[in-house]
Amino acid sequence: MLRLLIKDLTVEKRRAERKAILHIRWQGGAIEDLIVDLPPPMPVRIRYPESIVSQVRTLASVMTDLQIAATLNQAQLRSAKGKPFTKDMIKWIRYRYEIPAPVLKRPEEFTVKELAAHFQIGIDVVHYWIQRGQIPTRRLTKTAPYWLNITPQKESELRAWVTSSSRIKMQPIPKDR
Repeated sequence: MLRLLIKDLTVEKRRAERKAILHIRWQGGAIEDLIVDLPPPMPVRIRYPESIVSQVRTLASVMTDLQIAATLNQAQLRSAKGKPFTKDMIKWIRYRYEIPAPVLKRPEEFTVKELAAHFQIGIDVVHYWIQRGQIPTRRLTKTAPYWLNITPQKESELRAWVTSSSRIKMQPIPKDR
């Protein structure tokens, strides 16, 4: 039915302005231009708003990705696609906007490698101490790394253990330190 009214239709796309101009020539000879806004590109439509990014930036200094997702979901905020936040979405936001991961290790704590280097022993010995409950540990999740906190008394006890043990071999400290 439209073919009876429209003689021809030409579409002019102006990318810079994000507009399309429809040049309509009617059967009676009249010409009409119709300007239509083009939808934004998909990456722009699903981009996270600055308010969400700034909240993630603020929370990332003290929370894990899973905790940030839970906090945003509790506030009933939704992702760019309208879904609840997940750990992977937060990880992507941190990657995309170069937001560093939180440093949740306390200054007085050691990692397993740091404690091994401190006592000049292998990390297997430190893991042995952890399994036997000789060192108090802290972990955020079941698969997270151990953070170890030793008192001066515990340090002297472990150092005595290392020096008196015939099984623990002292390892030299690398010279590049």
